[in-house]
Amino acid sequence: MFSDVAGSTQLYEQLGDAEAKRVVSTCLAQLADVTQKQGGTVIKTIGDELMCRFPTADAAVSAARVMQEIVQSSSTGQQSRPSIRTGLHYGAVIEDEGDVFGDAVNLAARMASVARGGQIITTQTTVAELSPQLASATRPFDIAKVKGKRDEIAIYEVLWDSDEEVTRMATKLMARGQVKDGSLTVRFADASHAIDAGEGSLSFGRDAHCDVVIDTDLASRRHAHCVFRRGKYVLVDTSTNGTYVRIGDKEDVYLRREEFILHGDGVFCLGQKVTDADPSTWVHFSCR
Repeated sequence: MFSDVAGSTQLYEQLGDAEAKRVVSTCLAQLADVTQKQGGTVIKTIGDELMCRFPTADAAVSAARVMQEIVQSSSTGQQSRPSIRTGLHYGAVIEDEGDVFGDAVNLAARMASVARGGQIITTQTTVAELSPQLASATRPFDIAKVKGKRDEIAIYEVLWDSDEEVTRMATKLMARGQVKDGSLTVRFADASHAIDAGEGSLSFGRDAHCDVVIDTDLASRRHAHCVFRRGKYVLVDTSTNGTYVRIGDKEDVYLRREEFILHGDGVFCLGQKVTDADPSTWVHFSCR
């Protein structure tokens, strides 16, 4: 896992060298303390970045969430508040004289470069290793080509902020109440799929593990997914070429790494406009 102080250059400009160095050093000390308390090991500090390792994926993700909470709470009220960005990946490493090397290390560093201040970014491989409770605190973030990897990889964000937790709880409550009888039905080719309010999701793309496999030239391996959130069914695009959605006879709505609330009856296409696509590639949906 890599955690670094985001925007440290701006901190030095705003606070001056001495004060900024104190803020960054305090932040890194907090991260090191959390690492040790969560059963991890600090490998080294590189400038304003901490590199550490943990025995399990659960321990790493738990530590990453605590790190964010501590840095946020300790900087409340400061004029220039530091934030951290964290990237992690679960996998085997090569140990040599107290340092670690290998593909897992490189991939964790790539995830850190994807993260923004206040974010924790990881891989689908890591999420698959998490306990159900921690896995439920993650959400798909992107599917991207990563340097050094032949295929695209699925990238996830780990939620940690209390507001995000409240949102997830509100979603569950709404699913039990006002929209409990609602459902989303999706039809593609000769198959029909449905998800009920608050239960499950549907994934679309070329990957054989998707719930709805759509093997077209412009579709990504993990192109998009539908999920129930806060009383609504949401289509989330995570693709390279985007998704086009049409409700009734209205114009296509283009999504690229964006979300769209589904309602009524309509269709969407992966990677090309509805009017340009073969009708056999249309995904029909009905939201009730």
